Amino acid sequence: MIGKGHQGALVTLDERKSKLRLAFPKAMGMLDVTIPQVLEAVHKLNSRPRKCLGFKTPYEMFYELSGMDAEKLVGYAFIT
Repeated sequence: MIGKGHQGALVTLDERKSKLRLAFPKAMGMLDVTIPQVLEAVHKLNSRPRKCLGFKTPYEMFYELSGMDAEKLVGYAFIT
């Protein structure tokens, strides 16, 4: 059973999954996905403001909390 306060979390998770499905439909084989396609999808998701982050993007919040540019880190993680 889902508590009252957790229903919003499920809605946002479903929204993110639907955004991923736009980039990677179920019929698409995951072996066919390239690194640039993954990076583009990650960038699109992390560039969208979120209500739960005070309408900041995840990139902005990560920078605010860590002082590091997450956009550069994401690309670096796939290179190494």
